[in-house]
Amino acid sequence: MVLEEYEELGLTNSEGKVYETLIKFGKLGAGEISRESGVSYSKIYNVLDSLISKGLVKVIPEKSKKFIPSGPEELIKLIEEKQKKLEKAKERAKELKKFYEIKEKNPVVMEIGRKGFYKIVKELKEGKEYTYSVKYASEYRPEFVRNALKCRREGIDNRSLVRYDKETEKDVKKWLKIKKDVRKIENEGVAMSVIDNEEVMIALIKSNVTLLIKDAPFAKLMKKMFEETYKNAGEIKSFLGNLKENRAEKGTAKSLLKFAGKLKHLDARKFDKIREDLNEDFNKRIETTTKYMEEARRKKKEKL
Repeated sequence: MVLEEYEELGLTNSEGKVYETLIKFGKLGAGEISRESGVSYSKIYNVLDSLISKGLVKVIPEKSKKFIPSGPEELIKLIEEKQKKLEKAKERAKELKKFYEIKEKNPVVMEIGRKGFYKIVKELKEGKEYTYSVKYASEYRPEFVRNALKCRREGIDNRSLVRYDKETEKDVKKWLKIKKDVRKIENEGVAMSVIDNEEVMIALIKSNVTLLIKDAPFAKLMKKMFEETYKNAGEIKSFLGNLKENRAEKGTAKSLLKFAGKLKHLDARKFDKIREDLNEDFNKRIETTTKYMEEARRKKKEKL
C-alpha cells in the first residue's frame, strides 16, 4: 500500500511510514524503526502507541522492547470500519440531497424574527444589473455600506426608497453621503429588495416575518412597481444641497438688508421706478428658471 491509502484509512503520514516499515522488516526496535521509516526518534513512541491502540502493531516483551505488525486481518477490519462510516456518510448525503431539492423546488422561503431577517439578507444574491430596496429603518450597517459602495464602483443601479422621519433622519443623511439615488415614501412597516429580475425579499416588520421569493415573473412585476413608485417619490436633499441652499439664503438676506438701507434715501418717484425694474427683472428670472426646470425634467425622464 502507498502512504495515501493509509491516510484514507485514518492513519497519519508518520503512522503509515512506521507500519509500512514493520511490514517490510518484521520485528524491530524503536531506534531501528525510526531510522528505517524516517520518523524522528522524538516522535516514534507516540506513533507506535497510536498504532498499538488501533490494533496494527504489537509489542514483543524481550530484553529490549521490540515491535511487530499485526496480521492483515487487523488492517482488513480497519478498512471495513472505514467502509461502514462511508456508507453512513453516503446515506446522510442522500437525505441532504432530498432536502436541497425540496428547497430548490419551493420558490418561497419564510423566516421568523430578527435573526431570520438577517439570515435571508445573507442569502440574497449579489446584483449584477440592479438592486432596488425599500428601507424601513435605513440601518447604516458595515455590510450594507460595502454593498452600496460595490454597486457604485461597478455601475449597478442601486436605487432606494426610504422612510424619512425623525427616527431615520440621521441614518438617511449618512446614506446620502455615499449614494444619490435615495427618495422618500410613506412606510408603515415594510422592507424590500428586488434583485436582477430573479429575487424579491419582503420583510413585514410589524408581523416579524421575512419572505424570500425566487420567481422571475414576480421579480419583474415588483421591479416595474418599484420604478413607478420611485418616479413619483419625494426627493431628499443631500448634505451638500442643503449647505448650498443655506448659503444662498444667507446671501439673499444680506443683499435685501443692504438694499433696504439704500431705500431710506429715495423719494416716492424713484422708489416706483426701482420697483417696476425689479418686477420686470423678477418676471424674466422666473421665466428662465421655469424653462430650465422643464428641460431638466425632460432629460431626467429620458434617462429613466
